[in-house]
Amino acid sequence: MCILLFYSQSFVQSFNSFLGSLDVQEDIFSLGSTSRIVANQLCFLEEGRTRRKSASKKCSLLFVDRSLDLASPCVHSMDYLTDKLLSLLPPLNTDSNDVAINMSTLSEIDPRCMVSGCLAQPGDNEANSILYSLTFSKQKEALMDLSRHLLEALSKEKISSRPPGRLARPSSAQVKGFVDQFKNNT
Repeated sequence: MCILLFYSQSFVQSFNSFLGSLDVQEDIFSLGSTSRIVANQLCFLEEGRTRRKSASKKCSLLFVDRSLDLASPCVHSMDYLTDKLLSLLPPLNTDSNDVAINMSTLSEIDPRCMVSGCLAQPGDNEANSILYSLTFSKQKEALMDLSRHLLEALSKEKISSRPPGRLARPSSAQVKGFVDQFKNNT
């Protein structure tokens, strides 16, 4: 923790010097816990206070933690399925930017056991396509895409005899039905 504090103070001193060379008075905003620490240090820095009093220009400054998911803060509506998932599901204990999903219903695993997983699979184009669709497509489009992927997986695993074709009107019940087919196959 001491090394992190030293580096943040060093960064704040350097950044204050940079802002002084630009002759600006900044309005500081932050997203994330580390960013908040850095923003507070810059805000309460004595040299920064005197610099801001004599500055001739203004600017807005936004600090964002690298570990934050940038899709969530950039979208301010519930138009996307990812927004709904992040708002409805409980946060994962080890990571404030991820959600906990109860996977025990898909197998015979003890419900007290948490099975971790991730949608972002590097190198897996299909998983990346699903994640992109959930994040950036409208709800109907994302449900259609998710249903299509599930139906293709059911067909590929020879669980469903229904060939992948045109889906009429996908719904959450239909997606649940596809997932239940996987569950009943175990």
